Amino acid sequence: MQDNAGRTPLWLACYRGQLDVALLLLRDERTDPNISGPNGDSPLSAAVCQALKANGSGIALDGAQRTFLKIVEALVKCPKVDVNAKNKHGTTALHLAAAHPGTSLLRAILSRAGVQVNLPDESGQTIIHKAAASNSSHTLGLLLERNDVDIWSKDNRGRSGLHHAAGHGTHHNIRSLLSQDSARVNEADAQGMTPLHCAAAADHVHCAQELLMNCQTQLNVQDDNGDSPLHHAVS
Repeated sequence: MQDNAGRTPLWLACYRGQLDVALLLLRDERTDPNISGPNGDSPLSAAVCQALKANGSGIALDGAQRTFLKIVEALVKCPKVDVNAKNKHGTTALHLAAAHPGTSLLRAILSRAGVQVNLPDESGQTIIHKAAASNSSHTLGLLLERNDVDIWSKDNRGRSGLHHAAGHGTHHNIRSLLSQDSARVNEADAQGMTPLHCAAAADHVHCAQELLMNCQTQLNVQDDNGDSPLHHAVS
């Protein structure tokens, strides 16, 4: 049963952090745990999203955030829950968790058998892109430990996680990715932009420095507009 806003009792319990209610509903075999709410978010995505909002940019979960984590863990353990459910933007709960610097939620979802770690959202971004852009090395580090994650997947613009790390100023993630395959440093996106182009265009000096520490980095490579990273740096 859904209200006029399209929310089920389980969805509301997950969204509001009502652990006891969520557990009660999950034990009821009549409950469908995959009915989405507003924006197409599943109850699992709703719980993850609220946990992240409550936690802000912190790494550790405490207080109310732990309640949301317990809800997420209960949902993940429920066999009927589709952990790969997407909202209207193609975003899964795993995408949301991977974009956060903490790893508790991410670990909980990854513990579920059958979770698809390389699903793209509507922009073609996977959890690697989200983690690479996150201002923490913890999330990306966790994913790099796995052997089922496509580290070099490309989004709809032809950009890898390395492009996203360079464009978002996360120089520590550049170092982590290049430690996996330093030869990827000059891979260009659909517009011919390399990670160094992205760092220069966004004025992320530390990222540019990190990339230039790689002896294979090409400083004068041109994108489709004929611009080198130096052109972007001074524009």
